[in-house]
Amino acid sequence: MHDGMEKSQSIFNRKQFIMVCALAGLLLLGGVLGLVKCALLLFLAVWVLQKLQLLVTPELVSKTVLLKFFAQNSPIDLIAKL
Repeated sequence: MHDGMEKSQSIFNRKQFIMVCALAGLLLLGGVLGLVKCALLLFLAVWVLQKLQLLVTPELVSKTVLLKFFAQNSPIDLIAKL
């Protein structure tokens, strides 16, 4: 039986497969860079609010987990721990 399709023929050829993998890699890299950018902005926002003594009080910091993390650490400390 011959239906016009060879057995070895697939949906994607090699070049298309490489392009799809590259796109997936770029999307993953973009997500990681977005998370890093967001974390840096949060560090900056918490630092500014602490310096101006607005909204971020020691009582509030002690009650929350994420705020405590961003208030008690710095990006340089986290890089040094790596």
